[in-house]
Amino acid sequence: MGFDTLYMYCWSEESIQQALDSGRIVLTRKGKMAGKDGFVFIRDDRLEDQLKQLARIFDLEQEARPFILCSICNCLLTEIGRGEVKGHVPEYVYMTHATFMVCPSCQRIYWKGTHIVRVEDMLKHVLR
Repeated sequence: MGFDTLYMYCWSEESIQQALDSGRIVLTRKGKMAGKDGFVFIRDDRLEDQLKQLARIFDLEQEARPFILCSICNCLLTEIGRGEVKGHVPEYVYMTHATFMVCPSCQRIYWKGTHIVRVEDMLKHVLR
């Protein structure tokens, strides 16, 4: 959704403190953190319901900028020439897409696949 984020694969007090010190908001499923400063307890299991909860708390509709950050390392994506991705993406993808983005950090290549429409539709439903 274009938000500067970090993903913790496991609970780490040090990482939590770093996140809070840097002004981040910690989203968590740990019920004991509900109501604590800097934390938002996520109640629901389903992604759509989680986003609805966050949309009630934050102005996601105005702030969301989907598909601009790397989903792996959170860096801003940059456009890459079609010729530069040949051999690095599936042949069908190369033949059927004209625009590609790349992460300057991890070199992951992105394109607007069929899932984009579903994600955009879900975001419109959730955020409006």
